[in-house]
Amino acid sequence: MYEPHDVDRFRDAILESHARLVIIDALADIRLFLASLKVSGKTAKNCHVGLSALCQWAKLEGIVPVNVVREVEPPKADSRVIVPFTESEIRVMLKTAVATSYTSLARR
Repeated sequence: MYEPHDVDRFRDAILESHARLVIIDALADIRLFLASLKVSGKTAKNCHVGLSALCQWAKLEGIVPVNVVREVEPPKADSRVIVPFTESEIRVMLKTAVATSYTSLARR
């Protein structure tokens, strides 16, 4: 026959297995959510950071056992090339800034 500690061990194994399935399901949901965002890579990465912070708080409060977001690789931020203004463009901007005043802009 089964001993009381066998029942406890069985219950603990079932709960642990269920917790692992919930975590795996959460990982899939988080990956799907981040992949579905129609935003830049930097904004998607910021969403990942925010979700991770929320889950870390929930973990520290004892609401969840682990921060599952940390198991998801964060999205890559876009690398954008910044094109500098040319010297002639800067000269035009400076001439425009000198030629205008606040009062002339306010009358427009």
